[in-house]
Amino acid sequence: MKKPQRGFTLVELLVAVSLGLLVMGAGVVVYQQAQASATYVSQRTAVQANARAAINQLGQNLNLAGYGLPIGGVVVPSAAVFTCTNSSGSSTYAYNCPASALAFPVTSGNATLTGVMGGYLPGVIINGNQTDVLMIAYVDSSPNFYQDNPSVTLGFDSHPLLQATVSGGTTTLYFDTANTYPAINDAQWGFKPGDLVMVSNSSGEAIGEVTSVTASYLQLASGDAMSLNQPHGTSGSVPNVLGFASGTETYNATTNPLLATTVNRVYIFSYYAQTDPLLEASGTSANPTRLYRMVNGDSSKNPPVPVAEQISNLTFTYNLFNSVCGGGLLANQEILTTSQIGLIKTVNASVTGASTLKTTAVPGQAIQQVPLSTSVSPRNLSFYDSYSSTTLVGSCS
Repeated sequence: MKKPQRGFTLVELLVAVSLGLLVMGAGVVVYQQAQASATYVSQRTAVQANARAAINQLGQNLNLAGYGLPIGGVVVPSAAVFTCTNSSGSSTYAYNCPASALAFPVTSGNATLTGVMGGYLPGVIINGNQTDVLMIAYVDSSPNFYQDNPSVTLGFDSHPLLQATVSGGTTTLYFDTANTYPAINDAQWGFKPGDLVMVSNSSGEAIGEVTSVTASYLQLASGDAMSLNQPHGTSGSVPNVLGFASGTETYNATTNPLLATTVNRVYIFSYYAQTDPLLEASGTSANPTRLYRMVNGDSSKNPPVPVAEQISNLTFTYNLFNSVCGGGLLANQEILTTSQIGLIKTVNASVTGASTLKTTAVPGQAIQQVPLSTSVSPRNLSFYDSYSSTTLVGSCS
């Protein structure tokens, strides 16, 4: 005789269901915490990587600040400007210009290109903090290419000038094409419109903007975007350094011989923080920020490019030292007077990376923020005969 089959009692069923729900609930909580922790870790890793990329890029350029430039800098025309027009179309590479127009610092009454040109608080406001801007300038440090081509004796990094013509604010610079390697219009290494050049001889130095290039000459035409190409008589103009008078003149090796003159490419790197223009245009409230870099000052030729995402703060301070005037070290200076620009020995750069997604894995850490900083002593600003600094700061009073 079979025993009757017994099922679960109502109490047993309720206990089993309750235990099952507790186990499932605990599993869901563990899964949510694990997912939040994974999001937290991945967010922090990404933010730290972006902040590190920003600091590394700044450090690389700062190490070369002032290379090839005279200690006191190069006087540029007072009309010289940085030009930048925003791009926010989805079909183009998007970028945002600096919040405020960049400008050359004025030293000894003249607009001057120096190795480090700082801007205190002209940048965009992010999370309530107004950001800084930094401009870094140096001469092209490419090696002498003639070492790889012994049949020529001239190197790419310092082109001797063969001939020049000047008409008003337009200057044309001619080179020895038979002995210049690679060609000045070489597709990879050559000059391009929007490049800046420093024309140097015993009379001094001047900066011009390249407007056109051929195999034999560079043209610095008037009406350039940066207004660097100015006529004779303008302080800081290329015709002044070449020794040209007013009007149209032609100098060459046989008639009105030029002073021994060389032409070098110059870079100006401008760093600033801005928001993403495409996401702004789409109406999102996230507005992720970027660290941008603009090469030279003509965005139609060299549009700014983002070098690091999620950068929410950018600040610079400077360590100064003036042994000539009996002074000592001035550390962490934020605002520089015109007489202090030539005394910069160390640049302290600080960035903050911040995530745009929120996670509740760690209380009080919904948005990941990673501050990083570095101090760079550009060798071309720090290691030179300090007695020459008297020409930068005037009297010691």
